[in-house]
Amino acid sequence: MTAMLNDSPFPRRLAVDCVFLRRTLDTNTPEDPFLMLCTHIIRDGRDCIGPFLENIETDCQLWEPNERLAARLAAADEASSPTAGTPS
Repeated sequence: MTAMLNDSPFPRRLAVDCVFLRRTLDTNTPEDPFLMLCTHIIRDGRDCIGPFLENIETDCQLWEPNERLAARLAAADEASSPTAGTPS
């Protein structure tokens, strides 16, 4: 799985795909009510370092894939395995 992260454009280490990301709203800041918080024990609920720009990877060393990305990784691994599509 690590090879896929480094060798191909799919999947990329996007902040939005991090298991520790918690998205919420802050009604006290109407100009930008969206909060992106990191729930990792080290960051303890502080702002996620992001970035949340399209196709720009995060350099956060705490990043881990969320369930949705992990499922996509597993499906991609299965589809690219040498035994994919061959009868058992």
